[in-house]
Amino acid sequence: MSFDLARTPTLQAVATLDQDLLIEDLQHRVEAASRQADELPEVVEAMEARRGAEQRLLELRKAERALSLFARETGEKLGAAREASLDVLIAAARGGEKLDFKNLSELGALENRGRQASRAIERLVERLLPEAQWQHLRTESHGLLAKARALETLAQERAERLLEQL
Repeated sequence: MSFDLARTPTLQAVATLDQDLLIEDLQHRVEAASRQADELPEVVEAMEARRGAEQRLLELRKAERALSLFARETGEKLGAAREASLDVLIAAARGGEKLDFKNLSELGALENRGRQASRAIERLVERLLPEAQWQHLRTESHGLLAKARALETLAQERAERLLEQL
């Protein structure tokens, strides 16, 4: 006998005098079915994939924060180094000394680091984070769908067993 719980128009519930007891019993059954569904291989696999995607997303967000901090600190250092380099050049020119541009190589290195950090942040924000977010949502959806299917199968089996007993 096939009984599809999702397509049955009317379900009858047998109520006891103590509605709280009935509610508690149903809650325990739902929790037990949920635990049973969580142990099924397809649900375990889907949830592991979701956790992996979530971990990747968290790592990319952490990288973005670290790069942003580095870029901000580099920008502050760059501003101070520019001012110091310009002051040294002006003082040397004013005193008639030979102009020393050695400090400018460090300034160029700081600018280059800041530019590279900005490019990395741009790549993270425009490409990697949206892809990771999409993958996380997709795996989360797949995991929830796998659990819903497992619960539906368990409910179907239980309903068929109950009907056979009748």
